[in-house]
Amino acid sequence: MNTEKEVEHDYGSSISFLASIQQMCALFGGFAFSGITIVITLGDPSTLLAQIILFIMFMSMGMFMGAVYELHNVKTLVCLDSPKQIIPIYPTRWRRINIYMSIGGWAIQFSINLMFLLRNLIPLFILSIGITLFWFVWGYLRGWKPVEEELRRKGILR
Repeated sequence: MNTEKEVEHDYGSSISFLASIQQMCALFGGFAFSGITIVITLGDPSTLLAQIILFIMFMSMGMFMGAVYELHNVKTLVCLDSPKQIIPIYPTRWRRINIYMSIGGWAIQFSINLMFLLRNLIPLFILSIGITLFWFVWGYLRGWKPVEEELRRKGILR
C-alpha cells in the first residue's frame, strides 16, 4: 500500500517563481546597460582598463538579457505543459509579439555595439559584434526554435 500522496504540479507558482528571476535578470541587465552608457559618455573609454570594463559590462548585459529570454522560453514550456490552457490561442498576435521582442532584443544589443563606434573603439566593436551575432544565432537555434515548434504543434502559432 502506497501512503505517498501524488502531488500536483502548481503551474501558477512555477510561473511566478520564473517571473521573479526574470525580473531580477532584466534589472541587472539594465544596470549593465546604464553602466556602459555612463563609461562611454562620461569617462575616457580609450584606456585599456576602461575597455576591459566595457567588455565585461557588455558580456554581463548580454548574459542577463539572454537569461531573460531563456526564462521566457521556460515559462512558455511550463504553460504548454499545464493541463489547463494558460496561453491564449491568437496565432497572428503571438507572431507579432515575437517579432517585436526579437527586433527589440537586436536593437538593444546592437545599440551597445554602435556606442563603441561612437568613441572609435574599433577592436571592442568588432569583438562585440561577433559575440552578439553568435549569441543571437545560438539562442534562436538552441533556445527559441524548439519552443516555437512546440507552440506550432499545439496550434498557438501558425
